[in-house]
Amino acid sequence: MARRAISLIGRSFTQMDRAFWCLHDHPAALAVLSLPTLAGVAIIAAAIHAMVRIWDLPALYAYLIYWVACPAVVMWSFTLLPLPCAAFAWLRAQGKIPTASECFGYVLARSGRLFPVAVRLGVSYVIWFVLAGLPLLWLWPRTCLVPMVALFENQRKVFRRGRGLLKEEAALHVLALIHLCVFVGLMATVLVPRIVLATQLLATPGTQWLGQYVWVFELLCGAALVAVLAVSWCLSLTLLYHDIRYLREGESLRERIRELRESLRVASSLH
Repeated sequence: MARRAISLIGRSFTQMDRAFWCLHDHPAALAVLSLPTLAGVAIIAAAIHAMVRIWDLPALYAYLIYWVACPAVVMWSFTLLPLPCAAFAWLRAQGKIPTASECFGYVLARSGRLFPVAVRLGVSYVIWFVLAGLPLLWLWPRTCLVPMVALFENQRKVFRRGRGLLKEEAALHVLALIHLCVFVGLMATVLVPRIVLATQLLATPGTQWLGQYVWVFELLCGAALVAVLAVSWCLSLTLLYHDIRYLREGESLRERIRELRESLRVASSLH
């Protein structure tokens, strides 16, 4: 069991590396495919910022909005909006180079399966954050691959299939920890202008004006970083899912057997 967990964690590192190379090799296509994620993150960030600056809410409403609704919406968007990028990674792993329109069309064609999954995940996230996020630690890894199952398979019991695909949850925890560390490191660089302005080393009218609007820079850069992180996470999960199906479950071997049977059938029909 320990050897299997270590093996899956190693494959998780491999898929994360492949995800970054996918971003490096196909920036134009993935930039177009990540537009829904970027738009969703920017709208959510702007709405949260406006609520914090304008509203003065009672404690109960503040808890429900800032500690339940907002995290649930962010997590829902983080999980589902990058799915066109997942379609790109899936098709690319099969040796194809799809266009952005093909990936959007692939996701739209599966919208009938994705809609109930999206609703159930949204309700689950709300319940988890009502309970202070504690169920997230145990239940979240079991649902990570559910969108991929809905997108790339035809089985009805999507959530059961998602739980059965990835039994070694340590791999996802390690993968999530790496993405979190990368995000914290990059986000720290976004806060450098605010720190420099707060030290008042360059106390001029211009820097005072910049201090009033530095939040715009932080909002835009933060939204872009979250969108990139969401896309990278989605690509890593998709490639890990492809690796599990084609290597552990023998999908590649079944495809070769089908190709061999087809070639034998064609050869026998010619004779």
